[in-house]
Amino acid sequence: MSCDQLPQNALLVLGASEEHIPLYQEAQRRGIPTIAVDMRADAPAFRCADAALRISTRDVEAIAHALGDVRPAGIVGGASDAALATWHALGVLSTEVGDSNHGGVILNE
Repeated sequence: MSCDQLPQNALLVLGASEEHIPLYQEAQRRGIPTIAVDMRADAPAFRCADAALRISTRDVEAIAHALGDVRPAGIVGGASDAALATWHALGVLSTEVGDSNHGGVILNE
């Protein structure tokens, strides 16, 4: 999925397992668009998300690159702490101004 197809001001959800489905359902109930991130093509919560990125939740650079100029309204990593470092790094990146090669974020290269 290209970044021009991703919803703006969406909730970026790091994970799309069965345990994440209630999170997506609640966001939908509240009218909040979601972008799912999970490396598994068959991730159960992909069907609940407005958009999906098939990327490891631990790959900060790939997620930032896939988002391009899209800036999520929030980032959440529920049901597991596996993506906690990514959650933190993306939160920091979303507040920095960087070069255009990485969609407006600064990455440690």
